[in-house]
Amino acid sequence: MRIAEGVEVLSVDGVWRGNSMRVHPVLLREGDQVLLVDTAFPGQAESLRQALRTCGVEFAQIRAVLLTHQDLDHIGNAPTVVQESGAEVWAHVEEVPYIEGARTLLKFNPEHLPPEQRQALESVLRDRPKVRVTRPLLDGERLPLCGGIQVVHTPGHTPGHLSLYLEAHRILLSGDALVVMDGQLRGPIPEFTPDLATAMASVRKLADLEPDVVVCYHGGVFGPGAARRLREIAATG
Repeated sequence: MRIAEGVEVLSVDGVWRGNSMRVHPVLLREGDQVLLVDTAFPGQAESLRQALRTCGVEFAQIRAVLLTHQDLDHIGNAPTVVQESGAEVWAHVEEVPYIEGARTLLKFNPEHLPPEQRQALESVLRDRPKVRVTRPLLDGERLPLCGGIQVVHTPGHTPGHLSLYLEAHRILLSGDALVVMDGQLRGPIPEFTPDLATAMASVRKLADLEPDVVVCYHGGVFGPGAARRLREIAATG
């Protein structure tokens, strides 16, 4: 779905560990500069490919993949995209060792699970996607695309979680810092947020941007008029 010039919100459907899931990577482009934000669950490469083709884009055209954080539903198909395109990979500096495989993914650590779940997890970790990050990002960087994109460090969901603010369009790509459920913008989900206090501080930081539209990886687009709802969420924390 095109929500602004050069901004396409994708819908990728698939099944992950027996559950039907829909996620929303975002395609950003300006001329021949094509940036893909997040890459869906492992095994959903063909669904991602088809979603991109509805926008007239092939994997080979992608110049950079920006990963908002380390979770599997975001890094899942990054190796396939990079292999076919030679794209750069961008992520916050704190997420680099997890994305590259030097450290165990925080939410898939066998030490944090009961014994009956560890065996199933072992296969996930054995085959987990890994990709080299070619450009570590920091809070406050500005990417020269789509009228200027502000990199916003929004930890809590993971330590190096990133959101992106498209300044010219007043569009916030919130990754997993926010969700849309039943048509309503909501704050971080506690069971998926290891550091809820920090995550709520990140929400207050996002509220200060006063975006008109918010795009959540889980739930899709909320807005116009998102700033008021975001201030309400921030006030609860």
